[in-house]
Amino acid sequence: MVARAPDALLSRMPRIAKLPRPSYRAAWLLGAVAFVLYAVTLTRGVSWDDSAELAAGVSRLGIVHSTGYPPYVLLGHAFTLVEPFGSDATRANLWSALAAAGAIALGARYVLVLTGSTAAAVLAGALLAIGPVFWFQATVASVYPLLALGVALLLNAADAWLRRPTPGRLALVSGSIGLVALAHTGGLAFAVGGIALIASRGRAAVRGWRDALALAAVAIPIASIAYIPLRGDYAGFPNRGGLSVWQMVFGTSGTFSGDTPLTASRHGVGAHSWALVVLLVVSLSPAAFALVPLGLRRLWRERPYLLCCLAPALLDSVLVVTMRGGFAYWHVPLLLAGAIACGAGLDPLRALLRERGRAGAAIGAALAASLVVAPVTGALFLANSDRSAAGWSRATLAALPHGARLVAPWTAYAPLRAEQTLRGTRRDVRVELTSTGLTPDLATLRGGYAVVVTAAAPAAPGAALVGPVAGASFKGLSGLRAGPFKIGYGSISARTYRLPD
Repeated sequence: MVARAPDALLSRMPRIAKLPRPSYRAAWLLGAVAFVLYAVTLTRGVSWDDSAELAAGVSRLGIVHSTGYPPYVLLGHAFTLVEPFGSDATRANLWSALAAAGAIALGARYVLVLTGSTAAAVLAGALLAIGPVFWFQATVASVYPLLALGVALLLNAADAWLRRPTPGRLALVSGSIGLVALAHTGGLAFAVGGIALIASRGRAAVRGWRDALALAAVAIPIASIAYIPLRGDYAGFPNRGGLSVWQMVFGTSGTFSGDTPLTASRHGVGAHSWALVVLLVVSLSPAAFALVPLGLRRLWRERPYLLCCLAPALLDSVLVVTMRGGFAYWHVPLLLAGAIACGAGLDPLRALLRERGRAGAAIGAALAASLVVAPVTGALFLANSDRSAAGWSRATLAALPHGARLVAPWTAYAPLRAEQTLRGTRRDVRVELTSTGLTPDLATLRGGYAVVVTAAAPAAPGAALVGPVAGASFKGLSGLRAGPFKIGYGSISARTYRLPD
């Protein structure tokens, strides 16, 4: 038996100091700065294409296209009820800014927990914040900031639960799985990763009724699906009703973009792969070529990062490059994973450069200078993005006679209908969607008015231009250029014509 030390002796022994918990102030501050940046550069009013539909859906609790995005619509609607500034569409855009800022703060927080380095956390958050695609999505009504927020929340929750398993932390992991699964179709891969993480602990994952109850938290975000049938009788825009909940959430509601994996040609796969490389370079800067490998080496044994962030993001991006559209915004989760890897690689890179003396200092200066690529290209992309459709929509509707019939492709149809729904602008004008959702061939139409969204003015004998011409944005990707860099598609413009009888 070991004798207990006398109390007097214990009182003279030095106490073991507790390690200080990392301060997350830098992460939250970075998120606040990002929110201010997005608010300053926010799109006022409705934007083009899906963004206009989402803004109207958030404001009026309409049913947007598949998957219906129930958490995005419901949380966004709650936010717009609280936030008192701006028009209905502007408040919906600001909801994207808030979700994007939350994703940035949580991404920086994870790096801070992992490395204890404020500089690494700030680098990770800043690279995500100022990338062109993420910055654009944060300033219009978009589901991708919430997807990034869900992934970042799942990553932090999983890491915290593995460090100290408690029912409360398990409930947060489970709820995050439900949120990310419904945030976007691409979120399903991250939900599977979260489930795999929980399963990797075997019987230790569920050690009693409290843990079993915690797993039921996944039902909280999933319950948001109920709003779809409850709003099935909504008569305004948007209303993609008429489908079952299963068809809406897991099937299709009639999109026109051809966004189905494994449908791209060999040339398309090559073009989309190169576009992904360009996106990563301009978003994470050329310094990522040095930071990412070192960061991944440090993160390689971090199960939350591998299962809940990196592997699902890579899977989604591989599928995207095989789609005919190859839309760059699907790569937002990969941008989050890459930014975290850059942050994790900062300290190892510093140590490596210090060992190389003057040569290392020169390389370090060059890499630091290359970081300027991200904010400069991000700002230039945003400046040339033709985000706002509000002025064009109001002026176009105002130029039409009473009771006119206007046929438009989805890119222009959505903002026109959103203006009618949210502002009551010229509701007497009948705005109809083309049968394919694409720009109509004016030669096949007779009578009424039609909108074309093309790079150049169409040859339309007998058709007369009506109202203004404005730069438009297809899927948030048209006209995204900055110097030698190009993301997405060429510039397009929206024009309205009066058709011959």
